[in-house]
Amino acid sequence: QKEVESFSIKRATKHNRRQEQMKPKRMLVVVGNLSEAEFITDELRRQGVDHLLVTSAGSALDMAQFHEHFDTLLTGLSLPERSGGHVDPFAGFQLALKIRQEIPDIKVVFTTKLDISTARGLLPTGLHPPVRFLPKQSLPRDLRRAIR
Repeated sequence: QKEVESFSIKRATKHNRRQEQMKPKRMLVVVGNLSEAEFITDELRRQGVDHLLVTSAGSALDMAQFHEHFDTLLTGLSLPERSGGHVDPFAGFQLALKIRQEIPDIKVVFTTKLDISTARGLLPTGLHPPVRFLPKQSLPRDLRRAIR
């Protein structure tokens, strides 16, 4: 009986450690929409994810160039170049490519209103995995899965 309990505890501990290792250590979040930003930061706080929120591609690049350590980039496909600036429908792709120059092993997660297969088809050739897409319409559920 004790051996079975001990095995179960060890197994649960290994599972918890694996979950912690998979969870992002520090996430750079780039969101142009303030209501979406609020939702995302609330969810990341609930999940215990250390993150930094910026509202433009330019600010995100500044953070990456200051060698802040991030292991995950969460961004929309459409972003303002600078706060209050012109919105580029595919600035997220360009941002990810530029940040990968600064932090080559960063994981990239895009939020999008597009169908996931359409978004994948638009992925620039230089942007290699790991890359994920989260549909905005199911963001609450999918964001929780993405950070587990």
